[in-house]
Amino acid sequence: MKKLVSLFLALLMMCSVLFAIPAEVNAAFVKEQAEESAKAPCACGEAHLHEPGDSTMGAVTPGGGSTRPCSHTYKTVQYNASYHKRVCTKCGYSYSVSHSYGYVAKNGTYHNKVCNLCGYIAGSAVHCLSDWQSIGNYHVKTCSVCGYTIKQAHKWAYTDVNFLGHTRYCSVCVIYFNGERHTEGTCACGWHE
Repeated sequence: MKKLVSLFLALLMMCSVLFAIPAEVNAAFVKEQAEESAKAPCACGEAHLHEPGDSTMGAVTPGGGSTRPCSHTYKTVQYNASYHKRVCTKCGYSYSVSHSYGYVAKNGTYHNKVCNLCGYIAGSAVHCLSDWQSIGNYHVKTCSVCGYTIKQAHKWAYTDVNFLGHTRYCSVCVIYFNGERHTEGTCACGWHE
């Protein structure tokens, strides 16, 4: 018991000495630590300026000191079906982020669901094409999901052909031009003058 009391008193004396450090000694110690930290190499091994707000703390060195934090330069890499990783090209620090999907035409039949940041392909689906729309000398269908467009020249057919003229229509998009006059000579509808 006496040993325990002696140990307690010795500990109490050490604490009183530790907490009674004069302010100027404490300030000198803090300044010395700041100067040492400024000389420390970056965690990524490069000499470059560090900005406040870096997302990681410096690395602890084998001697017990620490390096300054890295100012990250990220690249995005594929990881799995739910996430991709942002990896610092300098120090290797990484974190996961959910995919951000968009749709990209794969071919005339399908589009892919693709992460806009890492390129991960989550699957394919058939285009959701609109009805044919007439635009000038063409008709087009557009996928409402990915924007893929099919464009074709009109395929003209003729009806109501008589000596006054004809009706021209596209056999695909069914746009009509009623009451057109025949062209001279042999008309495209087959009428001869």
